[in-house]
Amino acid sequence: MLAGALAGLVASYWLTRLMESFLLDVPTTDLATFVASATLLVGVGLLAALIPSPRAAKLDPVRALASN
Repeated sequence: MLAGALAGLVASYWLTRLMESFLLDVPTTDLATFVASATLLVGVGLLAALIPSPRAAKLDPVRALASN
């Protein structure tokens, strides 16, 4: 997940020139904006993974795979 966040940061850095007209009163390479958005996305990803994980941890992998 962190590799995806890093790849997203690099891609967004290069794509800021396309979105420069939409960013009002914010520099195109504002470090705080990049860090805040990456932190938010990583947090949402972790939360999405943590919610179903207790239920999945209770399953027997052999029985789960054999049921299909």
